[in-house]
Amino acid sequence: MAVLRCAANTLKTRRQGFDYNFHHRVNSGAGGLYAFWLKAGACLYVGQSRDLSRRLYQHRMNEHNADLEQYFRAFSQQIEVSYFALPNPEAADLPRLENRLIETLRPITNK
Repeated sequence: MAVLRCAANTLKTRRQGFDYNFHHRVNSGAGGLYAFWLKAGACLYVGQSRDLSRRLYQHRMNEHNADLEQYFRAFSQQIEVSYFALPNPEAADLPRLENRLIETLRPITNK
């Protein structure tokens, strides 16, 4: 599946520091897939959202995944994020793509 390969490659290679203003750099309303990483290379979490900016803000301000929150606290300066925006997220099967990326990237904190 071409979209899956492209998303996986983008999430692996276009990582940026996850600071408190990162969500402002993502187009509001853009939907797609995202991943959190340790700079050392381990994938921490893979998610999907119809509004990436809002979802990344939620992760930053009020993390509900206890395991991911521990990484945010312990390694705050070493956390990176990447995202893959889709031009038409309503037409994409985001949950299926997310599940396939979880299988592919094997994130530490996805449950």
